[in-house]
Amino acid sequence: MKKRLISVLICLTMVVGMFAGCGKKTEEADNGGDSGQAAANAVKQLQADGSDAKDDLHFAMILPSLGHEFWKNCKTLADQTAETEGIKLTT
Repeated sequence: MKKRLISVLICLTMVVGMFAGCGKKTEEADNGGDSGQAAANAVKQLQADGSDAKDDLHFAMILPSLGHEFWKNCKTLADQTAETEGIKLTT
């Protein structure tokens, strides 16, 4: 009897946890996950104020290694984007 009661309580806990974890997400939580998008939104917000904010923006990018092709491509793309957008980037 004890085992059955414990198993029912565990199952109920799992069901409650599933509903709590799989609930509706808010729009703020969806937008906050992408740091690149957040940076782009920050630039747009600053420019919307009428100031030339790109001159003041300086981003740092930490790469684990440039020995692998993937990280070389990341650096190249970041440098190209920084040049296109007119912002300073330190790698």
